[in-house]
Amino acid sequence: MTLTKRFNLYVAGWLACCAGTVLTAHAQAPSKDNPRLYMAISGLGDKANAYIQRQGNISTAKMIGQSSIVTKNSLNVDSVSLTNIIRKIYPDKNATGVCILDWEGEALDILTNNHASDPGYQKIATQFKKAVTIAKRERPNVQWGIYGLPFRTVSASEKWQRQCYQLRDLLKYVDVICPSLYMIYSERVVSRSYNERYIENNLRIALELGKELNKPVLPFVWPRWQGKGESFMTLVPPDAFSAYVDKIMDAQVNGNKPAGLVFWDGEVYYYKQKQKQISREAPDLESFVKRHDSLVIMYSDQILRTFKK
Repeated sequence: MTLTKRFNLYVAGWLACCAGTVLTAHAQAPSKDNPRLYMAISGLGDKANAYIQRQGNISTAKMIGQSSIVTKNSLNVDSVSLTNIIRKIYPDKNATGVCILDWEGEALDILTNNHASDPGYQKIATQFKKAVTIAKRERPNVQWGIYGLPFRTVSASEKWQRQCYQLRDLLKYVDVICPSLYMIYSERVVSRSYNERYIENNLRIALELGKELNKPVLPFVWPRWQGKGESFMTLVPPDAFSAYVDKIMDAQVNGNKPAGLVFWDGEVYYYKQKQKQISREAPDLESFVKRHDSLVIMYSDQILRTFKK
């Protein structure tokens, strides 16, 4: 199979379900006593796949995107679409593993900004519960989570804390809690200690709720700066990334610690979108595949070394 054909297949798989890798890493339930790295990455080449297969504590995390969860231009779960995509990515009814529902946009904004007594909040929370209920009905042995809950913040305000704590009722439905800890501000803009406080603030409530609800916590990490400006989409330097991973994995609340990390990168999506930074790093398809593999291996090594400490 040519490089172009293989890449197009990867892209088709990514766009179909916003989901996971083509690798077949061993499935294992998350546990804080045996942290694992869960790969939610598409478009990997032979080199990265071979590297992953050699590791003993890497598993796959699949993701299902919003377009497969809700009816177009609405805030209602599309039961048929969601059921179909689940059956497609997990043909075996007894399948195991980790799968994250990624429903953002307006729905997430409503959960973020409204009180639990608000009718809009209640409607969206009910729809999220419905999505998880369908998923667990279809593949009961898969560990299901919702991306980005509890919410991420840079301010840690009292209102933000209240909004996170009122997610208890919704998070009772999931099997794993999956906050986003994507780094926002480059160290050209803020200090490392600022970024470490950002991690502390966001992870604390996730670990508190995980302890209370007896749910493992799997934070999402991404080795690119997410904030706007010159640093947008540039790579987090390896030493900084390692420090942030150390901070995450050292976190502890009432004895509860992260059960591992979900490594997401979205490189295929941004390459297809001709994102400027990605295009600068890899101007053609062959260089993109090689660079993607090398980056996944480099940053995975950083994570796995932290797990061994």
